[in-house]
This record gives sequence, structure tokens and C-alpha cells, in this order.
Amino acid sequence: VAADIAERFADLVQRWEPTGKNFLGEIATAGTGSRVFTTERVALNAVMDSVFYLDAELKDDKIGSALGAAKANFESPYSKLGRAHVANNLAGFDSIFFGCNGSGLGFDDLLDAVGAARVSTSMREAFDAVKATFAAITEGRLEESLTANTAEARAFYDALKKLAGILKTEVITVLNLELPSRVEGDND
Repeated sequence: VAADIAERFADLVQRWEPTGKNFLGEIATAGTGSRVFTTERVALNAVMDSVFYLDAELKDDKIGSALGAAKANFESPYSKLGRAHVANNLAGFDSIFFGCNGSGLGFDDLLDAVGAARVSTSMREAFDAVKATFAAITEGRLEESLTANTAEARAFYDALKKLAGILKTEVITVLNLELPSRVEGDND
């Protein structure tokens, strides 16, 4: 297993390295020389697809499917690291949507640039609610809280649902992007 992980990690690093497949360079030259992204819109859609991890995989698969389930299929059931994984998922979303460390470029800046500061603000408020409801679930008790369908777990799910709704409707519409196929038809 360790050898497989090391091999996959090396491949991932090579994909980002400027001397490798130079993923950042491919995005930066979208529409003007990228071998991968024929237009800027195609590149934006590719990055936006990763943002939807918060909706399809986190909200639906990890949290929604576990709410009230007696035998939920939790992530990392033996190590009890599910909470840490969810925290990392939220940090990843934060970095992509709002920019690394809150100061880098993110989709919020793009929304502001196209005159949709209201949507950017709505996303910030909704994400702040997601973080607050997640923090309200007692440390080390995520799995138990989900299984028991506690008010805290339900509030976290509902906050994720609200954020996903803004993302699926307002953000996608304003930026003229496409929903990833894995979330099309998911009308929550």
C-alpha cells in the first residue's frame, strides 16, 4: 500500500511541476497555448468541478448518507479521523473559492470582477455558517453525532446544503459555467 501511495504521490507532484506536465502553466495559458485547456472557460470549468467536491462528496456522500444511519459508511472508521478529513475538505474549498490563506485569487475575486459582489458575499456568509456549524459538533464526536442525527449534525448538513444551492445556481449562472455531470439533476 505504501509503495502504491508513494507512486501516486510522485505522479501527482510530476503533474504540477513546471518541468513535468505543468498543470498551473496549462491553466495560465488556457486559450492561448495550453495543450489541455482550449479556452479560459474550459479551464475555469475544470477548476470549478473540484469546488463541487463540497456538494457531491462531502454533503451527500459523507454527511447526508450518514445522518441517522445505524451502519453508516464513515470515512476512516477505525482511525476516527473523519472529522479531520472533513476539516481538510473545508480548508480545500476555502483555498480554491476564496484564495489561499484568504489573500490569493479565488472565485470570489472573479465574482467581484464581473460585478457580482453580492454573490461573493452570499458565498462568504454561507461558508462562514458551514464552518460555524461544523465547529459546533464536539471534537471527536462527528460519527456519533451523524448516527444520532443530532441538531448539530443536521445544522451542519443544512449549512452545506445552503452553500451548495448558491454555488449551483447563482455562482454557476453569473460565471456562465457548467455544472459537473455528477451534480446535474441534484436539485437540493
